[in-house]
Amino acid sequence: MVKLTINGKEITASPDQTILKVCRDRGIDTIPTLCYDEKLPPFGSCFLCVVELEGQSRLFPACSTKVAEGMKIQTRSERVKSARKTCLELLLSDHYADCFGPCRLGCPADIDIQGYMSLINLGKYKEAVELIKEKNPLPSVCGR
Repeated sequence: MVKLTINGKEITASPDQTILKVCRDRGIDTIPTLCYDEKLPPFGSCFLCVVELEGQSRLFPACSTKVAEGMKIQTRSERVKSARKTCLELLLSDHYADCFGPCRLGCPADIDIQGYMSLINLGKYKEAVELIKEKNPLPSVCGR
């Protein structure tokens, strides 16, 4: 067993547990996460579960960081809250052209459906029609 401090509360935990697991098991904090699943090995990719470790310059994902002797952990500092907010903003931001959606991947004409919808959303209807016509000579037929 190791001794550590989470949000000012001294506890002991098994060194094979992650910060997230210790917090959940002890009811210390409800740390948010999107990528964590108890049935899978931790990946730590969404970064919503980041926590601050005293003496460290970077933040650590609670779902994949094992507890260690003497750790001093903050799960709700302003720095942690700000980092989590930034992660959520990035996850929810407009990712047009970062990847192809299933509509484009499944389109036999390889039409930029995401671009078309994005232009419509911006009220650029003429540009949207021009984009569709680049690869599809019969857009009105497909539209019907």
